[in-house]
Amino acid sequence: GCADLVRHSWKPLQWSPCGDVTPNFAGMLIDQAQFYSYPLPQSWGIKARCSYARQQESQGRSPYEVALALCWECACNSAPAPLAAVQSQAGEVVGRQDNRNELGWKYIACTEIPHPIAANNVTDFFPPWYTWTPEDHNRRCLNDWGIEAQLGAKWLPEGFGFFHLP
Repeated sequence: GCADLVRHSWKPLQWSPCGDVTPNFAGMLIDQAQFYSYPLPQSWGIKARCSYARQQESQGRSPYEVALALCWECACNSAPAPLAAVQSQAGEVVGRQDNRNELGWKYIACTEIPHPIAANNVTDFFPPWYTWTPEDHNRRCLNDWGIEAQLGAKWLPEGFGFFHLP
Protein backbone atom coordinates (compact mmCIF):
# COMPACT_ATOMS: atom_id res chain seq x y z
CA GLY A 1 0.00 0.00 0.00
CA CYS A 2 0.84 3.66 0.10
CA ALA A 3 2.28 3.45 3.61
CA ASP A 4 4.88 0.95 2.38
CA LEU A 5 5.82 3.21 -0.53
CA VAL A 6 6.37 6.08 1.90
CA ARG A 7 8.28 3.89 4.35
CA HIS A 8 10.64 2.67 1.61
CA SER A 9 11.18 6.19 0.22
CA TRP A 10 13.14 7.66 3.12
CA LYS A 11 16.46 5.97 2.37
CA PRO A 12 16.62 6.73 -1.39
CA LEU A 13 15.81 10.39 -0.76
CA GLN A 14 18.84 10.77 1.52
CA TRP A 15 21.09 10.48 -1.55
CA SER A 16 19.29 12.91 -3.81
CA PRO A 17 21.37 14.81 -6.39
CA CYS A 18 19.64 17.91 -5.00
CA GLY A 19 21.11 17.32 -1.55
CA ASP A 20 19.24 15.90 1.39
CA VAL A 21 15.56 16.24 0.47
CA THR A 22 14.29 14.29 3.48
CA PRO A 23 13.18 17.51 5.24
CA ASN A 24 10.99 18.29 2.21
CA PHE A 25 9.65 14.75 2.20
CA ALA A 26 8.93 14.93 5.93
CA GLY A 27 7.19 18.27 5.47
CA MET A 28 5.13 16.82 2.65
CA LEU A 29 4.04 13.95 4.85
CA ILE A 30 3.23 16.17 7.82
CA ASP A 31 1.36 18.74 5.77
CA GLN A 32 -0.46 16.39 3.40
CA ALA A 33 -3.36 18.75 3.08
CA GLN A 34 -1.37 21.56 1.51
CA PHE A 35 0.91 19.42 -0.64
CA TYR A 36 -1.45 16.67 -1.72
CA SER A 37 -5.04 17.77 -1.58
CA TYR A 38 -5.61 20.71 -3.90
CA PRO A 39 -8.43 21.12 -4.69
CA LEU A 40 -10.88 19.20 -2.57
CA PRO A 41 -12.57 16.68 -2.22
CA GLN A 42 -11.68 13.55 -0.32
CA SER A 43 -7.92 13.15 -0.61
CA TRP A 44 -7.84 12.62 -4.36
CA GLY A 45 -4.27 13.94 -4.36
CA ILE A 46 -3.01 11.33 -1.95
CA LYS A 47 -4.56 8.50 -3.93
CA ALA A 48 -3.25 9.92 -7.20
CA ARG A 49 0.33 10.28 -5.91
CA CYS A 50 0.29 6.74 -4.48
CA SER A 51 -1.12 5.34 -7.71
CA TYR A 52 1.54 7.14 -9.74
CA ALA A 53 4.30 5.88 -7.42
CA ARG A 54 3.00 2.30 -7.71
CA GLN A 55 3.02 2.67 -11.49
CA GLN A 56 6.64 3.86 -11.41
CA GLU A 57 7.57 0.92 -9.18
CA SER A 58 5.85 -1.61 -11.48
CA GLN A 59 7.77 -0.19 -14.45
CA GLY A 60 11.06 -0.98 -12.70
CA ARG A 61 11.96 2.61 -11.82
CA SER A 62 14.64 3.17 -9.20
CA PRO A 63 13.63 3.55 -5.54
CA TYR A 64 14.63 7.22 -5.85
CA GLU A 65 12.27 7.77 -8.80
CA VAL A 66 9.46 6.02 -6.92
CA ALA A 67 10.07 8.31 -3.95
CA LEU A 68 9.95 11.39 -6.19
CA ALA A 69 6.66 10.14 -7.63
CA LEU A 70 5.22 10.54 -4.13
CA CYS A 71 6.68 13.99 -3.57
CA TRP A 72 6.87 16.39 -6.52
CA GLU A 73 8.26 19.00 -4.13
CA CYS A 74 11.36 16.87 -3.55
CA ALA A 75 12.53 17.15 -7.15
CA CYS A 76 14.89 20.12 -6.66
CA ASN A 77 12.04 22.61 -6.24
CA SER A 78 11.82 25.12 -3.43
CA ALA A 79 8.05 24.81 -3.08
CA PRO A 80 5.26 22.74 -4.61
CA ALA A 81 3.00 24.43 -7.11
CA PRO A 82 -0.10 24.59 -4.86
CA LEU A 83 1.78 26.24 -1.99
CA ALA A 84 3.57 28.67 -4.30
CA ALA A 85 0.22 29.82 -5.70
CA VAL A 86 -1.21 30.41 -2.23
CA GLN A 87 1.91 32.28 -1.19
CA SER A 88 1.62 34.56 -4.18
CA GLN A 89 -2.02 35.37 -3.41
CA ALA A 90 -1.25 35.83 0.28
CA GLY A 91 1.63 38.20 -0.46
CA GLU A 92 -0.56 40.37 -2.68
CA VAL A 93 -3.41 40.42 -0.17
CA VAL A 94 -1.32 41.55 2.76
CA GLY A 95 1.38 43.47 0.95
CA ARG A 96 4.09 42.46 3.41
CA GLN A 97 7.73 41.86 2.65
CA ASP A 98 7.85 38.65 4.73
CA ASN A 99 9.63 35.58 3.46
CA ARG A 100 7.26 33.99 0.90
CA ASN A 101 7.47 30.54 2.45
CA GLU A 102 6.75 31.87 5.91
CA LEU A 103 3.88 34.02 4.69
CA GLY A 104 2.35 31.15 2.72
CA TRP A 105 2.58 28.82 5.69
CA LYS A 106 0.96 31.39 7.99
CA TYR A 107 -1.94 31.75 5.58
CA ILE A 108 -2.42 28.01 5.23
CA ALA A 109 -2.10 27.48 8.99
CA CYS A 110 -5.00 29.86 9.53
CA THR A 111 -7.24 28.72 6.71
CA GLU A 112 -6.75 24.99 6.30
CA ILE A 113 -4.64 23.21 8.87
CA PRO A 114 -6.17 22.84 12.33
CA HIS A 115 -3.95 22.95 15.36
CA PRO A 116 -5.99 21.55 18.24
CA ILE A 117 -2.91 20.93 20.39
CA ALA A 118 -0.72 23.23 22.42
CA ALA A 119 3.03 23.28 23.03
CA ASN A 120 4.02 22.82 26.64
CA ASN A 121 7.63 21.74 25.94
CA VAL A 122 7.15 18.58 28.01
CA THR A 123 4.72 16.27 26.23
CA ASP A 124 5.33 17.50 22.69
CA PHE A 125 8.18 17.59 20.18
CA PHE A 126 8.60 21.36 19.98
CA PRO A 127 11.85 23.02 21.06
CA PRO A 128 12.00 24.34 24.64
CA TRP A 129 11.78 28.00 23.61
CA TYR A 130 8.58 27.44 21.63
CA THR A 131 5.31 28.13 23.39
CA TRP A 132 2.03 27.90 21.57
CA THR A 133 -1.65 27.62 22.39
CA PRO A 134 -4.70 27.42 20.13
CA GLU A 135 -5.91 30.70 21.60
CA ASP A 136 -2.65 32.50 20.68
CA HIS A 137 -2.80 31.03 17.20
CA ASN A 138 -6.39 32.17 16.74
CA ARG A 139 -5.49 35.71 17.88
CA ARG A 140 -2.64 35.83 15.33
CA CYS A 141 -4.99 34.64 12.56
CA LEU A 142 -7.55 37.30 13.45
CA ASN A 143 -4.87 39.98 13.60
CA ASP A 144 -2.97 38.97 10.44
CA TRP A 145 -5.78 37.75 8.18
CA GLY A 146 -9.07 38.77 9.79
CA ILE A 147 -10.21 35.15 10.10
CA GLU A 148 -10.49 32.57 12.85
CA ALA A 149 -8.31 29.49 12.63
CA GLN A 150 -9.83 26.08 11.93
CA LEU A 151 -9.40 24.41 15.32
CA GLY A 152 -11.69 21.39 15.01
CA ALA A 153 -9.63 18.25 15.60
CA LYS A 154 -11.46 16.19 12.96
CA TRP A 155 -11.89 18.90 10.35
CA LEU A 156 -8.75 18.10 8.37
CA PRO A 157 -8.82 14.30 8.41
CA GLU A 158 -12.54 14.15 7.68
CA GLY A 159 -12.49 16.93 5.10
CA PHE A 160 -9.69 15.32 3.11
CA GLY A 161 -10.89 11.76 3.53
CA PHE A 162 -7.98 10.51 5.64
CA PHE A 163 -10.36 8.26 7.60
CA HIS A 164 -11.34 6.59 4.33
CA LEU A 165 -7.98 5.75 2.71
CA PRO A 166 -7.47 2.16 1.49
